[in-house]
Amino acid sequence: MKAEELLSLYRQDSRIGKLKDTLRSSSKARIQLKGLTGSSNAVISAVVFEGLACAHLFILPDKESAAYFLNDLENIFEEQNLPSEKKRILFYPTSYKKAYELEKTDNVNVLLRTDVMNRLSAGRKKNIIVTYPEALSEKVVSKTFLAQNTFKLKTGEKVNLDFIMEFLAEYGFERVDFVSEPGQFTLRGGIVDVFSYSNDYPYRIEFSGNTVESLRTFDPESQLSVSKLNNISLLPDLQDKSILEKRDSFLSLFASDTMIWIEDANYTAEKLNKNFEKAEIAFNELNKTLKHSEPAELFIQGDEFINQIQNYSCIEFGRHFIFESAESFDFSAIPQPLFSKNF
Repeated sequence: MKAEELLSLYRQDSRIGKLKDTLRSSSKARIQLKGLTGSSNAVISAVVFEGLACAHLFILPDKESAAYFLNDLENIFEEQNLPSEKKRILFYPTSYKKAYELEKTDNVNVLLRTDVMNRLSAGRKKNIIVTYPEALSEKVVSKTFLAQNTFKLKTGEKVNLDFIMEFLAEYGFERVDFVSEPGQFTLRGGIVDVFSYSNDYPYRIEFSGNTVESLRTFDPESQLSVSKLNNISLLPDLQDKSILEKRDSFLSLFASDTMIWIEDANYTAEKLNKNFEKAEIAFNELNKTLKHSEPAELFIQGDEFINQIQNYSCIEFGRHFIFESAESFDFSAIPQPLFSKNF
């Protein structure tokens, strides 16, 4: 059975129709999904996503379960091989392996986080974002800071090349011979290669005098062009904790009509508290001669998270629920039987 055939069957289910009607009719709906097993939660959420023009945030208990859930959705919507700018299913991971250890930043994860933040700031609502507690624990810069520190370019625009060099240097981009990872740039004659934190591929900007003649992405290994563009956005590393800017919860970037799907909210809150405690220990061990933001400025705690999700429609699934007055939907799914290779 193909994914579309499976989705078609679920679309005809009266419980799905009622679920979508409930979410449309209330700005702060409280839903409990029971009797789910295997990938049924992914299929149900995919059908609901199709019928609602808003962002959907999925919070899974850990990175592994979040990755499996993401894979299910990518298979359902056939997005495995799409370029990042065309994907609607996005992953929001943690950026640091350990709090305050800046040298252990994962550049791939920073790229994924920045892409999500950039889309939310730009008002692109029709997305699914999959995450887990460790990623949520890190506070993010405000939408205002994001807008003020995004450098946009378009073909035909007149801009001073020295100004771009100053911008890249000021925001921590490293000048190298050849760009290979986010946060690097190079200049050769009238050509600037820059690997922004907002795209899977680096950009190649060609100038004719002070005019942007062409914009394109390219493969850093083969140096061959991937696609031609009319405009681009250059973003610094928004996860850099040395940026002394007021930060807020990741949830602050979402519009009020966002749907939050969560498996065991109390478990998520407990993990947020544990991460905060680890951050406090790491902070107390830092060199006090250097200025560092305190844990409360960089990381969210469990109580704060629970209070913030009250402002959105919440769909809970799993075994434990926090909302008492919620509408319940029981799908009575059962696991696939074990055939033991005897078909």
